[in-house]
Amino acid sequence: MAVHTVNGETGIAMMGLWDVGLEPVMTRVSVDGLRKEVDAARLFGISTGGDGSYDVVIAVDDELPEEHRAYMEPRGGPFLLHAATGRICWGSTEFYRSPKIGKIPDRQVLSVARGDYELRWLEPVSLPRRAFAEYLGEERYALWLVTERQGNVSGCILGLVIVLALIGGFAVDWRLGLGLFATGVGLLAMLSWLRDRREPGRKELPELEATFAERTGHSVFTEVEEAFFEDKPDYGFELRRLEAGSSDLVGGWVSNDEQWHPADETRQ
Repeated sequence: MAVHTVNGETGIAMMGLWDVGLEPVMTRVSVDGLRKEVDAARLFGISTGGDGSYDVVIAVDDELPEEHRAYMEPRGGPFLLHAATGRICWGSTEFYRSPKIGKIPDRQVLSVARGDYELRWLEPVSLPRRAFAEYLGEERYALWLVTERQGNVSGCILGLVIVLALIGGFAVDWRLGLGLFATGVGLLAMLSWLRDRREPGRKELPELEATFAERTGHSVFTEVEEAFFEDKPDYGFELRRLEAGSSDLVGGWVSNDEQWHPADETRQ
């Protein structure tokens, strides 16, 4: 068994695994072109949800070791991946089979036996969140999730109120801007008060969150999760070489929310 940790970066929010020994055929990368390559199982792709740097841990011909399995869950697969030359890379799909393939450094390339591979995709899960859910209990944890979502929405609304107030103040009159700001803040305060009246358990959630976080030396739960994920890879892969002609698997493309096969024309 071999376990590899590989880092790659993307500027188009799409990463992939493929054989870099394949001849360049794409002078300009397109989504349709990539889908055809996925359909032929020459590329396994991930929509990362954003640009940036992504670490992966890859086990070849075995499962990931327990040190990684302890916090990772299978999310997709099995899929098929061809390794015609045995040189698999983890890289941004902007370089897939393009003349720019030289931009992928050797540290992002793995040497494996030539052939077809069964691929499984794993993603880290937050062990602190599981403990936090158990600490709060089912009902309070469900309320906490709703509160978190509402808090994000409230933050967006407040930002919009500030922008409108500034526009009104600069474009028309400062009193109009101040009035818009006061009205928006007042409405948000009223909505918060109504939610507290409807869901009395909401008020105790911040204190419970802080108490839980203090156990690990943090002030809020988000800091606990950030510390947990800081040294964890973003994805995990398990690759198992298949016997010749023994597979009916297909290629795949996945995202943080779902998985799809490019032949499914309902997902555009």
